[in-house]
Amino acid sequence: MATRFIPLPIEVIADRGLSLEQLRVLIALFSFKAADSDVVFPRRQAIADMTGMHLSNISTATSALEAKGWLQKDGKGGHSKATRYTITIPNTVAQSATVAERATVAESATGTVAESATGLRVADSARGKEHTSEQTNRTERPGPFDPVAWLLNHGVSSQHIRDWLHVRKAKRAANTETAFVRILNQANRANLTLDHVVQIMAEKSWQGFEADWIKGQPGSSDSKQAKPVAGELRKCGGRREVFNDVAGWVPA
Repeated sequence: MATRFIPLPIEVIADRGLSLEQLRVLIALFSFKAADSDVVFPRRQAIADMTGMHLSNISTATSALEAKGWLQKDGKGGHSKATRYTITIPNTVAQSATVAERATVAESATGTVAESATGLRVADSARGKEHTSEQTNRTERPGPFDPVAWLLNHGVSSQHIRDWLHVRKAKRAANTETAFVRILNQANRANLTLDHVVQIMAEKSWQGFEADWIKGQPGSSDSKQAKPVAGELRKCGGRREVFNDVAGWVPA
């Protein structure tokens, strides 16, 4: 499997109050984060698999991160609905990281001026910048998108992944990160886990998903029982009945 990289704010490193386990869990949560959303909802088992930690330690770490201002937790999790985590950056940590960054810039500027004044290592510095630029360009090149790894990291079961990717292959749909992130955002709108949405798409042979498609259906956040209309027919115990606005259901 190709090496994966995740964007990580400098404030994570600047917070010296984080324990090793809290830091590992926080980095794991950042790995589930989409570019345009701060809300993630991986299962505790998915975090445990990534960090190698026990499930009980995951709960302890996320509670500590919430107390330190790194998270806001919604729900306790369970078999039908995962805990939703909103990732935040504590103000005190953000201010500390900004001050440290300014101090580093000031030291760098002072060292550069002194070095230029004495005429030492100017050529070496220029060559070093070119080398650093080449390394940066090589590092920033993203590897090929792995749909299976992406879905596993977002809490989707292997069976649902296999079934749904088979549907997409049959429909010749391209497996791009942009398409998958859109489906994740639509799952958030529908208040469903991504695993549940992938299961629905596999069952209905959908290559994509829109939250509006399941409005009013069982399991959706806005599902309501439809009211019968006048003249509507139904069978009840072998009899036919018709709905009347005044009398309700009466023999047809």
